[in-house]
Amino acid sequence: MVTGKILLSSENPHKLQCLSALLEEAKFLPICAKSGQETLTLAISHLPDAIVLDLEMTSMDPRWLVEKLREWYLRPILILSSPLSETETVLLLDIGVDSILSSPWDSLQFPAYIRAAIRLSRRLMEADNPTGGYRYKDLLIDFHRRLVQLGDKSVRLTPIEYRIVELLARNSGRVLSHRLIMERIWGPYHNENNKILRVNVTNIRRKLEACPGTPCYILTENGVGYRMPPSEENN
Repeated sequence: MVTGKILLSSENPHKLQCLSALLEEAKFLPICAKSGQETLTLAISHLPDAIVLDLEMTSMDPRWLVEKLREWYLRPILILSSPLSETETVLLLDIGVDSILSSPWDSLQFPAYIRAAIRLSRRLMEADNPTGGYRYKDLLIDFHRRLVQLGDKSVRLTPIEYRIVELLARNSGRVLSHRLIMERIWGPYHNENNKILRVNVTNIRRKLEACPGTPCYILTENGVGYRMPPSEENN
């Protein structure tokens, strides 16, 4: 049984092959990226449980890549590197790296570090949102079961519509820009025209709102983006 998806990012084919084999043996599903840009694309499309970046990258500054990922990615990011100085280690931790694995990597310790990082991340997420859901007025979203309920009726959303609603609900109370939502849902190669997002939000409102023209669940911040009211789940 696969225990999680891990995005491996390295420009070294041999390293990718070896690490993928270790992850598969540990019952993980490895997803391989051979460049920084491919890493960004696959991170958004697959939403892995953890990302492992090779510090020896030339196509893109891995430090910039970590900062770019941390604009939206909240799960563990681990770095593979040769031994680093204390200054370099502190810099990486400060920009959002969770763990640094220095070579040579032990075949047992490598997946163990990843498992530990994922466990800690899940505990923190559960502490922030112990019920794993969103509730506001008659709207209930169960993140674990991917269910949306309005009153006593289930709401059928398309996969894209659900991802939009889940993204807004997990960030309830915050305004998410059109650009951020587009990047999270459609990836970094999305069309700058946000028409596809507006069409999907219109369809979602038809399914959720009693009066789509005056919504109470998905609110528009003119010229900026969308937000959902803070969840009442933990109040």
